[in-house]
Order: sequence, then C-alpha cells, then structure tokens
Amino acid sequence: MVYLSFLAPEKHVAFFVSRSGTDHTLLVAARQLHDHGVPVIAVTASPDSPLARMSSYVLQGFYYPEFEKFGDVVFDSAMKYLFDVLFVMTFSKDYEKIQRLNHLYDKVYATELDRSKGAIV
Repeated sequence: MVYLSFLAPEKHVAFFVSRSGTDHTLLVAARQLHDHGVPVIAVTASPDSPLARMSSYVLQGFYYPEFEKFGDVVFDSAMKYLFDVLFVMTFSKDYEKIQRLNHLYDKVYATELDRSKGAIV
C-alpha cells in the first residue's frame, strides 16, 4: 500500500477505510499521498483519529463497540453500501464503454478461459 502511494497521480483521490484510524501503515500511505498533492478521503468511525486529521475529507462510519460483533457488522455494511454507491455512480458514467469491455471479456472467457469447457490445457 505504501509503495502504491508513491505512484498515485495527482488527479486521483485516495480512499482509506479504517475503523480506528490508527493503523501505522495506513497513516504512512496517507501522509505520502497527502504530501504529493493527492486528496485523501478517510472513512472511519473515529473522526478525531490521526488518519482523520491528516485527510482532506472525513466520512464518519458508525461503529457501536457496546454491541461487540454487531458493531463490526454495522461498520462493514455501511462501508459496503458506500462503495457500492460509488461504483454504480462511476459505472453509469461510462455505461456503453463498460458494456463493450464486458462483452469482449465474455467472448475471451468463453473461448479461452472457461476451464469447465476445457478451454485451458
């Protein structure tokens, strides 16, 4: 992750998801991106965490530690929902292009990659 932070173009945006916002590796990668002008968006249940403080934007994810495992389920479900929405928004912008790429992949998969049909030797 830290290695990839050196390669991110300035026109990109980096998303970091961390319930606590204290993971050292995430903090190093976020700092590298921030120092290179890449906006960092933190999604965390800890809006006062080190990750949140060094981020350009913070989205607060909910976590209820008093509910033990249920707190993890709530946080994970919220993150999945957020990224599903972002994916759909991105997908819908280039729908025709994505459909063409999907069709090309399906053709290659059917003829060259589908192991159930013995395509790969």
